Amino acid sequence: NAVGKDLTLSQLDGCLVKIFGTPSTLHMDRISDSKIFCGPVATSVFLDNCSNCSFVLAGQQLRIHSTTDCHFFIHVSSRAIIEDCSRVGFAPYRWNYTGIEEDFAKSGLPPFDGNESRWNCV
Repeated sequence: NAVGKDLTLSQLDGCLVKIFGTPSTLHMDRISDSKIFCGPVATSVFLDNCSNCSFVLAGQQLRIHSTTDCHFFIHVSSRAIIEDCSRVGFAPYRWNYTGIEEDFAKSGLPPFDGNESRWNCV
């Protein structure tokens, strides 16, 4: 369980990662050809140098740098920050697991019913 932890994923290739719970922060660097699913992150999600991935992420803030050919399914409460990226797409958060409602409550994020998300403010 990732509750309250600062997590880092780095140098992954061809992986499927599922993170349950409410991490404090999530840092991802040099991830390629992978699928990353994460429950609600209490603060920020940072991505750098990722390619050909799918990310399913919820957090207060999302920062994406130097990333190409990726799909993002997001629930964020502030505008995503995207710099030096190409061929990236965005859609609403679409992940469900037992206990996700409690994880959203613990994280301080609004529920992912689509009304509070700023997934399309990119």
